[in-house]
Parts: sequence; structure tokens; C-alpha cells
Amino acid sequence: MSSASWLPALLRLLERRTGLVLRERNATLLEGAFVRLAAERGQGFGEVLDNAARLGENGTYRASPPIGPVRLLEFLRTHPQDKKWAALLEAAVVPGAHFYRVLPQMLALQANILPELLSRTAGPPRLWSAGCSSGEEVYTLAFLLEECAVQLGLMTGVQNSSVLGTDLSPHALALARVGRYGTWSFRGTPLAWQSRYFRALEGNPITGPQWEVLGQVRNQVKFELYNLVEPPSGALLEQKGQYDLILCRNVTIYFRPEVAQAVYRHLASRLSPGGYLMLGPSDPPPIALEGLEQKSAPGALYWQKPLKPLKLEPLKKVKPPLPLTPKVVSPIPFRPSLPQPERTSPPSSKDVTSPLERGLERLERGDASGALEPLRQAAYLDSQDAFVHFTLGRVWLALGRVAQARAALLYAQSLLAVFPPETPLNSAPELTALDLRHALERLLLKV
Repeated sequence: MSSASWLPALLRLLERRTGLVLRERNATLLEGAFVRLAAERGQGFGEVLDNAARLGENGTYRASPPIGPVRLLEFLRTHPQDKKWAALLEAAVVPGAHFYRVLPQMLALQANILPELLSRTAGPPRLWSAGCSSGEEVYTLAFLLEECAVQLGLMTGVQNSSVLGTDLSPHALALARVGRYGTWSFRGTPLAWQSRYFRALEGNPITGPQWEVLGQVRNQVKFELYNLVEPPSGALLEQKGQYDLILCRNVTIYFRPEVAQAVYRHLASRLSPGGYLMLGPSDPPPIALEGLEQKSAPGALYWQKPLKPLKLEPLKKVKPPLPLTPKVVSPIPFRPSLPQPERTSPPSSKDVTSPLERGLERLERGDASGALEPLRQAAYLDSQDAFVHFTLGRVWLALGRVAQARAALLYAQSLLAVFPPETPLNSAPELTALDLRHALERLLLKV
């Protein structure tokens, strides 16, 4: 049975189980994991041969046949909690977490959100990282919470605090609980964090240098297995209060729009009054979500639940309007039209090269300096075009101007957040919003 026959069914099953939407061309790892599982022997799986059927002529037992893709698909449909799902989830999830990820959002947490929560909440703020991967985001929240408390002189406000991290990958959660990270997880991280919150471990040729989160910090976080598209369970179900801050970043970008909106409604229901929801710059934003107000900081968007429920004023009785008296309109006298001078048609768009086209043409020739001015002009003419600012970021990066490149790329990311993944780009119709999001994420790793 070729993968062409079972791969679409596997992708549909994965989407129903987790909400993740993978394209066939991006499912190589998932396909490989499924092939390995289907090739395993079927003893103790599905239809088990009894001893009489398996006993050979020479008195030995025959090995069970491979599971096979058809039986494996059926088994996965009827056993959503089986450990075989874990291997498939590891191949389906997209890694890439690191500490202090997305600078504008971290600055918004430090300057606006966490200081307000520490000053306003009676006890320690309750924080939740939904889709925490290998735990870097959870520990980042713990570090930021402590630093803000020290600056405000409110350390008693974070004593016995706890940050919850959830993910659907058991392997990622196991790594998070251990709390050991390599150099790649520290890109863009404040320099003081490694000495303040970690202890250095002896490196080896396989892992390279590693650092372990201090035990006192690991005691302030907890991790739970949780699927955002399934009913709540575990710590989320048992939690009596609501959460003051929920981060769900770079998760719903892989969901269909209707699934993403359903997840947002669930997250909003878990927010306490005055609580905040922060999504990734590339995630689709909440649409018409009642009870949440959009907030902004430089380069960052987030949403807040009102501290008090909105009170609707009772409708006042309005007297019906008096009937209108029709007006008598005098006829307009006829006047013959005068001959109009001939108009020359404007030049066609094919005759005019746009600033974006000029900039792209020069960039492709390797002339980054020559591409800069037309692309800056294009950004001025359409300040809301994400592709223009993405291309401008490429130029700044080629010129070695890292700060300008990062600003342009982050701005492009924020503009792109309002578009569903499959939306074609106006200035580059061959690309979708999801294509550009992935390109932005790869380029941002360089700045």
C-alpha cells in the first residue's frame, strides 16, 4: 500500500485528534514515523493470533505479521490515548522554542502586563503557557515574574507562585521537566540569565555545552500533558481560579481558522477578570470574541478581559417620528451637453515599474544598496504591506544593518497576524500568508 493512499487519511486523523493541519509536502517526518510503526510486528496488537494458529509444524511459534498501514490507521482511530500516538505527535509538532522569544512581546510583559498583575492581584499571579514545547517559555515567564517583583519590591507577591506549561507532546514535556538546554535555546536571551537562573553542566561531543535550570526555579513551574482541541483535564480542570495571563504563541498558526477561534473562546473562558491573552505574531487574531479588548505595545498585540462585566443601559422608549411631508421638486431645465475634449488614457501598469518591482529586481541582482531606496519608497506608499517590509528587512540584513532588519521583519510579522494562513499576498500572489510567516521566522533567526 503506497503512502499516496493512506497519507491523506492519516493527515485527516491527525487534524481531528490535535487540530494540526499539515500539508502532504511537509509531512515527511510524520510519514516516516507511521511507516516504522506499521512495520512493527503485530503480536499483542489488534487481531492477535491464538496459540494454535501460530504453532508451526516443527513446534515453534511463527512471528506475528507486520501491523500494516490499514490496521494501524483503524487502531489509531479507536485508541486516541495509545502510546503509538506519541511517536506520531513527535513527528508532527514543530519545534523551535527558545528563551525570551519575540522581543516586543517580552518587553510588553516586562513593562506593562506583569507589573500590573503584581500590583493588582491579591496573591501570586497565575500564569499558563499553552503549547509550551520543551519549556523555554514557561521558565521565561518565571524569570520575568521574579525580576518584575524585585523591581517593584513585591517579592512576597511571587512566593509560592506557579507557572503552568501544557503541550500535547510527552517527549517535549519530559525535556521541559528536566530543564537542561543547549546554546541554541539562549539566542536573544538576556546575558545575566545564564548565571542567575542556571548552572553550567559538563558538555559532551553530542550535546555540546548545556545549562540546567536551578532547582528553586523548577519548583515554581509545573507541566501537564494537554491537547487544546480536547476537553480540559488535569490541572486545568482542577484549578479553582482563573488564569491572569495565558500565552498561546505559534500554536494556532497550524490550525484551521474555525478551530483557532474555538481555542480562543476556551482560553478566554479561563481568564480571570483583567487577565491577559497573548498570541504569537503569526497566529490568526481572535475575531469578534466578546469580552476581550485588544491592547498594544510597540511591536506587540495582546488582549485583556475587562475587570468588571460590561453593564448595558436599558433601552429608552423613543417616540415614533412624525410623517414626512413630501417636497415638491421643480424640474431641471434641459441643457444641451457641450462637447468634451478628448482624454488621453493613462499609461498601463505594464509601462510603469513599481518601486517594489524595482527594489526586487535590484535585490535579485545582488545590488542591496540600489534596492534600498525604491523599497523604502514602497514601504512609504503602502505601510501595511507585510511583503514589502519583509523585503526591506532582507535588504537591511544584506547591508549589515541588523537593528533595522529586525525592526522591519517584526513589523512585517505584526501586519501578517490578521491574515488566515492560506490568504494570497496582494503584492506577491504566488505566496500565502503562511509561506511568508515561515520565511519571516527563518530570517528572524539571523537577527
